[in-house]
Amino acid sequence: MFDFLGQMMAPILPHMAEDIWLNLPYTPPTKSVFQGGWGKEVFPPHREEEWQKILALRGDVNKCTELARRLKIIGSSLETKVKRRHFFWCNLTCEFLQ
Repeated sequence: MFDFLGQMMAPILPHMAEDIWLNLPYTPPTKSVFQGGWGKEVFPPHREEEWQKILALRGDVNKCTELARRLKIIGSSLETKVKRRHFFWCNLTCEFLQ
């Protein structure tokens, strides 16, 4: 685990990564952290379909926010609140609460 941490830190904090590498509590696989290449980590596959739906919803929310700005209902996007009634992944209906 520590060797993986050292490999991930190496491009950003090279001196600290090399220091970690040289002081591992076990014998590292290479003499330097830079000789081992990048660490290999297995990440779960992305759920592309779900992310497309979320990004579409985000786009709809942004459109409603811009409309509220143009109508002077809100001053900035920080004044908005999105309530989820149901996500059947259809277009968002803009409702402005005062």
